[in-house]
Amino acid sequence: MIEDRSGTGPRKSPREYEFALGAWTREISTASPEAQAWFDFGLNWTYAYNHEEAVSCFRAALRHDPDCAMAWWGIAYAGGPFYNRPWIRYSEREITETLPLCHEAANEAQRALDRAGNGRPGERALIEAVAARYRSRDESDHRVLDRWHREFTGEMRKVHAAFPHDPDIAALFAEAAITCTPRQLWDLRTGKPKPDALTGEAVAVLETALKEIESSGVPHPGILHIYIHLMEMSAFPERALRAADMLRGLVADAGHIEHMSAHIDILCGDYAQAVEQNRRAVRADDKYLRFAGPHNFYTTARCHNLHLLMYAAMFLGQYKTAIAAAGRICETATPELVASSPPFMASILDGYSAMRTHVWVRFGKWRALIEDRLPDAAGQAFMRVAMHRYGRGVAYAALDEIERAEAEKAGFEAYFETVPEDAVFLSNTVRDILEVGRAMLEGELEYRKRNYDAAFDALRRAVECDDNLNFTEPWAWMHPPRHALGALLVQQDRFEEAEAVYRADLGYTGD
Repeated sequence: MIEDRSGTGPRKSPREYEFALGAWTREISTASPEAQAWFDFGLNWTYAYNHEEAVSCFRAALRHDPDCAMAWWGIAYAGGPFYNRPWIRYSEREITETLPLCHEAANEAQRALDRAGNGRPGERALIEAVAARYRSRDESDHRVLDRWHREFTGEMRKVHAAFPHDPDIAALFAEAAITCTPRQLWDLRTGKPKPDALTGEAVAVLETALKEIESSGVPHPGILHIYIHLMEMSAFPERALRAADMLRGLVADAGHIEHMSAHIDILCGDYAQAVEQNRRAVRADDKYLRFAGPHNFYTTARCHNLHLLMYAAMFLGQYKTAIAAAGRICETATPELVASSPPFMASILDGYSAMRTHVWVRFGKWRALIEDRLPDAAGQAFMRVAMHRYGRGVAYAALDEIERAEAEKAGFEAYFETVPEDAVFLSNTVRDILEVGRAMLEGELEYRKRNYDAAFDALRRAVECDDNLNFTEPWAWMHPPRHALGALLVQQDRFEEAEAVYRADLGYTGD
């Protein structure tokens, strides 16, 4: 039997389940209404990227119908990698825990289907396809696992060809396709799909499916969610505005999917809507926190929703909203939780816990930065400690306390050298992110020392480092370096240079 790792215990009646997950249903082969209801809960949690809770719901379906093949399929599918956590983000230990469980579930699905017959349309095809992702229970090489995922994607392509008007199959195929190259779907410089990505195919599949669900009047959470991920790093995120509007409130108690519309809002400049959307998501997340507690991977999604709320509020100039969101992140991503989490989760939580520094720098809250206690450098605290040093250095420079700023800069440099090269925060290495801060701190310090050319050279270096970061939303460095560069150029009456910097920040580089 597949282990229940949600920490929330066994499920009772689906009528007692407290989460409003929308109306989407997929009729499966079962005589049990309770198994059908739990399967639908699991499927909608899967589309909402709360995979641990999804697995628990699929397990609950099996308690009502032990031969429910699609519940076993759900455990196999939701128990493995997805767009926000591909195989490369699993440690060897996590792989050895996950792979046998998913392999077993895929086999159980096949056996249950064989006992029952072919099942409803598409069930055998989905079950046979997911087996391609878990060809063995004993493998830990990421290259092999990635190859299996691509083979699974190929199998899902065949399933979609056989069932081209099935919205679940369209969503599952599209997610498999984009998970082959997560956050590497588009070339940010040319605006074209990356050559090794399946971007064009995913766009075609989802835009066809979008037309069909609009025609039917029945919105599909998976199609809308995956389309936003697909388009958010494109040169035309506005194409997903309609999908974002359709998704609002569709799965109201699933915080991640409730927040997803804000990805498009913020890229299109609707910062107020992004703040409101993330507030709704945080309310949903608080409900899930009371239910499940913090010791689950979904805690990273709760931090992400607060992170985007903070980012949008910063662009609106709403200090109280931004700092409150940052404070909630710090209350969530505690040093104790970071220390007890698996490596990838720990790195994400450490990164999130460092984000408050950006708010203080953005709003010039120098005394708050200076009075903030230095984080404990023990364990995985790479971003927290380095960002603390960066922020205090900028604060002291802004207050013309040059010697103290120099001391913080030296502390930053010494700590930077201890950061492992493979330490990551989301889509970037910690070192690549901190290179932006290193150059910004140097620029701010040189400016206060009245070495203006050296200051502007350093800030232009910060711009270059920032431009070369891998895509993530919000952007990995939350205080655009061009804003600091432009403001200081204006102070020195270098207006033409400042105008060019601000135009570049807005994307108006062609004129």
